[in-house]
This record gives sequence, C-alpha cells and structure tokens, in this order.
Amino acid sequence: MLFDLHSHTRCSDGSLEPRELIARAIDQGVDVLAITDHDTLDAYRGLSLKQERIELIPGIEFSSQWESTGIHVLGLNVDPGSDAMQAGVRFQTEARRVRADRLVGVLRALQGRQGPVAEVPGERHLAAVRVAAAARERHGKRREAGQRGRRGRGRDGPAGRQLSPPSVGRRAGARAS
Repeated sequence: MLFDLHSHTRCSDGSLEPRELIARAIDQGVDVLAITDHDTLDAYRGLSLKQERIELIPGIEFSSQWESTGIHVLGLNVDPGSDAMQAGVRFQTEARRVRADRLVGVLRALQGRQGPVAEVPGERHLAAVRVAAAARERHGKRREAGQRGRRGRGRDGPAGRQLSPPSVGRRAGARAS
C-alpha cells in the first residue's frame, strides 16, 4: 500500500484544488491520502470522506511555537466538523491575521503606506510578500553597485552557472514542510 499522509491543497500552500489532489493521488497509485493543509480544514468543505478508489484520512497541520522555534504539528484522523477543531482553526486564523498585520505593517511603513489587511493571508500570500521584498532588496543593491560586477554574468547567473530557485518562506537550512 502507498500512503501520503502529508499533502496540501490551494486552501493553504498547495497548487491543486482538493478534488484535483485526490485525482492526482489516485493516478499516482496512492491508496491512503491525508490532506493536511496549514491551519485550515477548508479542503473538506463539500468533500466526501468516502472515496471510491482511495482512503481519505482527514488531517491538518497546525503552526505553533516551541520555545523560540516555529514548529508544525500534524493532526491525522481529525473530525473536521468538531467544535474543538473549529475553535483551533479560528484561533490559528486570528494568529495569522495578527502576524500578517505586523508583517504588512512593517512593509507598508518601509513603503510609506498604511491600512488594514483585507483578507487573512495564507502561506502562499506571505511567501509572495517575502519574494517581492527580496527582489526589491536585490534590485536596490544592484542599483547601488552601479555597473560593478556585471561582467561575466550571463542569463543564468554568475559565470554562466545555473541559478536555483529561492527557497520561498524557509530559513536557510530549514527543511520543507
């Protein structure tokens, strides 16, 4: 049997809708699938836990802190409709909103703008903000350097070496979740 007990949909930082993820898992021969989106159970809205060709285990990945380290706690075989799970999701949603307001506030202060965040951003939203900020920072450094260091740089990077994509939203050396 093939298990995938840690997968994400567009409801958090995945790229597929829940039904698309299930179809892809079936196509790949997965027998047991757990959708464990970050801090949300939205993938289970309108989705039957009884699937014909795959066993679906409801799950979630809660973000948390241990001492000063961010950790993710994986919950499997949870009841998406339970009051306790819904309370946990509401708590996480509010924590995300506070974190996002703080992050956006810092970015807007740097750009001279103000105002509340219109929606609760997910991992994908926050990653896009980080990438944009890093790009602005790189652009600023290039402008300061002027033409220095431009020789020997091809399309692919310094001395023609292939550049690898940035690890969006991860600290250097941190493992992907």
